[in-house]
Amino acid sequence: MIGETGSMIGHISLGRVDYHNRSARIGKVFVHDCMRGKKVAHVAIEKVLRQAFEDMGLHRVTLGVFSFNESAIRCYERVGFKKEGLLRDHRKIGDEYWSLYEMAILEGEWREKK
Repeated sequence: MIGETGSMIGHISLGRVDYHNRSARIGKVFVHDCMRGKKVAHVAIEKVLRQAFEDMGLHRVTLGVFSFNESAIRCYERVGFKKEGLLRDHRKIGDEYWSLYEMAILEGEWREKK
C-alpha cells in the first residue's frame, strides 16, 4: 500500500487462489505504525475483497489471525469476516505458543455488507 506522499504505508496480499473451488486467502497484512488506527487496513481489505469477488469471481476468502490481535480481529469482523475456528497453540514463537483464529467471508455475505 502506498500513501498519498508515495511512501509505503502497508502491505496486503491475496494468495492461494483456487479457481476450481473459487477461493483465496488474504495474507501478510501489515500497516505501518504511523498509520494504525486510521482505517488503512479496513480500506485495503475492502479493495482486496472487491477484487476477489467482483473481478475474480471468487466465492470464499479466508485469513488467519493470532488470537491476541484484537484490533485486527475487530477490523476483519467489521468488514464481514466470521470466525470459523481456533487453532490452539498453532505456532511456536520463542518459548511461547500462539493460537490462531481461522476466519472467512463468503461472496453472499460480502454482497449483503455492501
